[in-house]
Amino acid sequence: MTTRFRRPTGVPLSPPPDPGRAGPLRTRRLRALGIETRVIEGGPAENSEAALLLHGNPGSAEDWAWVQPRLAELTRVIAFDLPGYGQADRPRAWDYSPASYAAFIDAAIEELGVERAHLVMHDLGGLALVWAIDNAEQFASATLIDTGNLVDFRWHRLAQLYRTRGVGELLVAFTIRPLFSAAMAWLNPQPLPVPVAVIDRIWGEYDRGTRRAAMRFYRATPAEAMGLLAPLLRPLNRPALVIWGRHDPFIPVEQAHLQRECFPSAEVVVFDDSGHWPHIDNPHRSVEKIMARPRSHRDGPHGAGGGPYEPAREGGFLCRSRLSLALRRADSLDEDRLRARRWPNRPGLPAPFGDHGLPRRGAAPTHRSRPRLWGPS
Repeated sequence: MTTRFRRPTGVPLSPPPDPGRAGPLRTRRLRALGIETRVIEGGPAENSEAALLLHGNPGSAEDWAWVQPRLAELTRVIAFDLPGYGQADRPRAWDYSPASYAAFIDAAIEELGVERAHLVMHDLGGLALVWAIDNAEQFASATLIDTGNLVDFRWHRLAQLYRTRGVGELLVAFTIRPLFSAAMAWLNPQPLPVPVAVIDRIWGEYDRGTRRAAMRFYRATPAEAMGLLAPLLRPLNRPALVIWGRHDPFIPVEQAHLQRECFPSAEVVVFDDSGHWPHIDNPHRSVEKIMARPRSHRDGPHGAGGGPYEPAREGGFLCRSRLSLALRRADSLDEDRLRARRWPNRPGLPAPFGDHGLPRRGAAPTHRSRPRLWGPS
């Protein structure tokens, strides 16, 4: 039986100015892998092709309140709460690892009847890229908002605290509103502030169950595991849009252009006045960019609209299998032990997908010659 942690309702968002809705958004419940979640949907319900909006941490499906009504004018558009967030279950027995999130996304897509998916991802939602690798025929396009394949990435300060034994448990148990508000103000110094109503709503959702989910995700995901997807995504050459806030304190803006290692034809747009949530602090420009992008690898020639799917050639299956193994083992292997190991060099297998997780301490950056695997902020 699924254990559920209920959260108090946060302060509702005001409707976006001039939303231009094609019709009302529909809300319902969905169960996937035994986990119940909320689904917010717009556009033609019968369409098997849809845009999937995947939120970050902290956050929920309501993060897309300004964006979703406009996108619903074009197609079926679906947002749902990831396990541990918003109005989704927060099961204690779940491990909140990248592999588990990818499996949940896969099950949810099947339950929703989506046969072709345009992924619009922010932060934690970027774990859908793991799903995309194993479901290339369903993966139509990507929009990356402050997320993606993070090269030479190191966890930000909050994640480091959550990953520290004892400190993380204290944050889960004793985070209070004044501390949360101070952290949000300190971490979001951009010229375009996150609206107060959004901060109020995020706090309402950021209960103990959500904080526990965030801690377990950070502990299940070595930072160096967040840049390994390039050799598996690049051959797909799907159309992609990259949106990044220049003042993002969690994932540096330098990562924006590095997304072309996964998506060679990606359009990269940096919002100079935005931080970690450009789709919230600058929703109109975000919608404008998303609506203008190519929506399918079938829309154009190779290199512009993307090429046809070709399975990864050398060691692709092994890469995926070893990646999944490395991520699942991260809970039981502490970072210091992992850092003491080197990537083995094996013919036909990219070095970072070897037996154990992290490059040795002090090793020179090698992302140009040895790409690494993905995770979010």
